Amino acid sequence: AITAGDTVLVLKKRSYIKGEIIALYTNKHTLVTHRVISIQESLYITKGDANSSPDSYSTTISKIRGKVVIIIPTSFLIHARSHG
Repeated sequence: AITAGDTVLVLKKRSYIKGEIIALYTNKHTLVTHRVISIQESLYITKGDANSSPDSYSTTISKIRGKVVIIIPTSFLIHARSHG
C-alpha cells in the first residue's frame, strides 16, 4: 500500500487499464495515487485503496502523470539516510 510521504516512480503511457494504480492531478497543485476502477469513454474513474467509495470526480488522460511502477516507503528512505 502507498502511504502519505512515500516516493513513487511512474511510467507515462498512452492509456491505462482497470486495476492499475496511477498518479493523477485532482487540481492544479494536488497529486494523488489512486486505482483505476473503471473507464467510461475517455474518463477514468478512480478510488483510493483506503477509501470505501470511488472518487467524486473523474479524470482525463491529460491529468494523469503515469502508472505507479515502483513504491519506495518513507520508512526506507529515513532508515537509509540514517546509515549514510
